[in-house]
Amino acid sequence: VGKKKVINSKTPELARSPFYCTVCNCQLRDSATWLSHLNGKNHVRNLGMNLRAERSTLEGVKAKLEATTAKRREDLTPDEAA
Repeated sequence: VGKKKVINSKTPELARSPFYCTVCNCQLRDSATWLSHLNGKNHVRNLGMNLRAERSTLEGVKAKLEATTAKRREDLTPDEAA
């Protein structure tokens, strides 16, 4: 009680909190903040991802649906196809 411990990127992983993000180099207190952090803007940006969704068109959705249906038909065994 009353002790403090400095934790940084050079601290061995086993000595860190179980909620440590190596991507963002930050320590989190509990699982709720961990999940919130994983879905947050800064973490996603540090991963190099983009949160913007591209606009879909009717033709694009139909093409994707047809491709998915064709792939499922190819993956079926002859017994399942009947």
